Amino acid sequence: MVQADEGKVFGELYKINEHQLSELDKLEDYFGPGGDNLYERVVQTVFTPERSFDAYVYLLLDVGRQEGKLTHITCCDWIVYRQSK
Repeated sequence: MVQADEGKVFGELYKINEHQLSELDKLEDYFGPGGDNLYERVVQTVFTPERSFDAYVYLLLDVGRQEGKLTHITCCDWIVYRQSK
């Protein structure tokens, strides 16, 4: 996802261990702070119907390099969007 001043991103929240986090970092091309990362892993407050949590999210770093390749989803979450295609 990309960071924006408005809007919401709907997704899923998982409790994972350090090994699983390492595997997600590989999947998201995250090599640690200052690395040659495609995404940056940051802590962000996320909300569920019950409460809020601080959780890791992956943000696209070089949005300009991806211009024209990004899909702006205004209607719903990613799963619903993909199912409607």
